[in-house]
Amino acid sequence: QVDLSFIFHAWMERDYVVGGWQHRATCRGVSYSLMWAAAIAAGSIACAHPLLQVMGAALALLAGGFLIFTFNTLFEHTFLKMKFAYAPLLLTPYCGALLMVVGELFLMHGSFYIVSNINHQNVRSVEDLASLDQGDGAPMSVCSSDGFVKTNWEQGKLVCQTRGASKTSMSTVCHAEFVVAPIFIDQTTSSLAKAELIMGWAVTRGRHVDASYLPTGELCGYIGGVEDLEFHRTDYMLAIMQSIQTYNLGELPPDARLNPTRLMRAPLLMVTDPWESAGIYQVSLAISAMILLLAPCVSPCMIGGVLVYFCVLRKDAGAKSDGFTSDDSDEDGQELIGRYSH
Repeated sequence: QVDLSFIFHAWMERDYVVGGWQHRATCRGVSYSLMWAAAIAAGSIACAHPLLQVMGAALALLAGGFLIFTFNTLFEHTFLKMKFAYAPLLLTPYCGALLMVVGELFLMHGSFYIVSNINHQNVRSVEDLASLDQGDGAPMSVCSSDGFVKTNWEQGKLVCQTRGASKTSMSTVCHAEFVVAPIFIDQTTSSLAKAELIMGWAVTRGRHVDASYLPTGELCGYIGGVEDLEFHRTDYMLAIMQSIQTYNLGELPPDARLNPTRLMRAPLLMVTDPWESAGIYQVSLAISAMILLLAPCVSPCMIGGVLVYFCVLRKDAGAKSDGFTSDDSDEDGQELIGRYSH
């Protein structure tokens, strides 16, 4: 009678009892862990720069490919056999490589939440918004202790769409898409309606500016790093020029776009509660954590545990290692099975 629970190990002894297997397993396990850690590090801050996104994706692919290489070389005979009994081990590297890439994509999407919290700044007043560096060194999100958005002074760039299937039924519908509203220090100064008291512009992509104040009264939002803000600054600038003309906030020079006035140079704040708007990114981070940290075929701890397990088996089977080489035949495998027969 053959104890079937040992057949799996019997065939695999041809791999892990070969001389030098333990050192190769250690080297490749450490290498995979370093690639995994580098991919996690790059993916965690990927939204800060396009180069980091490319680097994170490349490292994830590299780690996944190396995982396949590791298992195929450490368990060469086992993979050549392609037996159904070996399915858990055979599928581990391929599932791990796929999940590594998927987890990295979720991590890069959720990196917006990480970067916006790291690159965050609190200011005492909206007057300090203008002093913030508007270049590469500018914070991504900011909260001001005061600030009042005068929403009844909203102006937006119109976006028009033509509807109707035929010429007789066609109609053009226009609505404000890129909307701006001036930011004052408080409601009292906003009632004075003076251009010199405007500290910045609250912007949003939609029909109305949603001035979301925190329960503490703080005014928060993004001043950079958001696609709807970075890619549509020109559209918001047109809305600001329209607001200046509508509410007589000053004269616009003929070359206003080339020589903007003070109001046109005022900082733009995409007003929102950073923590409330980041819900989708938190979900992405949670999914990536479950995949990259807890998935048995991805986590370096789990992969390392598998390799350590076979290192222990190799130590127990040390007396048998002298009789095996990479050229052992199937008959040798049958002899191994015979060892576990009783």
